[in-house]
Amino acid sequence: MTFFAKYNMSNRWSRELYEVYGAKTIEMIQHDPYLLLRLDGNIPFQTIDHFAEQMEYPFDSSYRMDAGIRYVMDQINDSGHTCIPIEELMVSLSNLLGDDYIDAIVERLEYLLEANIYHQEDYDDVIYIYQPKVYRAEVDSIDYTRQFLEPDEEIHLDVESFCDTYESLYHMQLGEEQKKAIMMALRERFFYHHWWSGHG
Repeated sequence: MTFFAKYNMSNRWSRELYEVYGAKTIEMIQHDPYLLLRLDGNIPFQTIDHFAEQMEYPFDSSYRMDAGIRYVMDQINDSGHTCIPIEELMVSLSNLLGDDYIDAIVERLEYLLEANIYHQEDYDDVIYIYQPKVYRAEVDSIDYTRQFLEPDEEIHLDVESFCDTYESLYHMQLGEEQKKAIMMALRERFFYHHWWSGHG
């Protein structure tokens, strides 16, 4: 624990690190202090940067570049977005990691894209960057929605007769709005009918 106390690190973080890495904890953190971001996603990136700086850790390290890119992409997803235009991503990374490291940022991002750690798509001459699992989810959602909205074979049913049979079978009287809802539900693939509570 003396190592972490030297850099004023939270006791909770040091305990959690030891639980994960055991006797290799100090070695792992000296090799990549940005492992802390994976331990606790709520830690501000700047906090780990300050810790790394105290350790005299090289700021152009690929581990720092990777952590910065992952941090920004996670923030994008947490804010409800699935992707980010590459120009906006570069601005965010430059602000986070520093203008002096822009070449290292570009080089690392290109490597991560080639390695399929991230995914890029070109829409209307704008390149968007995704996390692969998010891209796959978005594509699948579009496919499912498209399939859902494809027209089915038309249902040939005498709705009036159907409603009469239903009323007779269950000894109840359907209202005009209920009959209308049944008719629409049978004709449309997707139909939403809103009525006040107690009037299903």
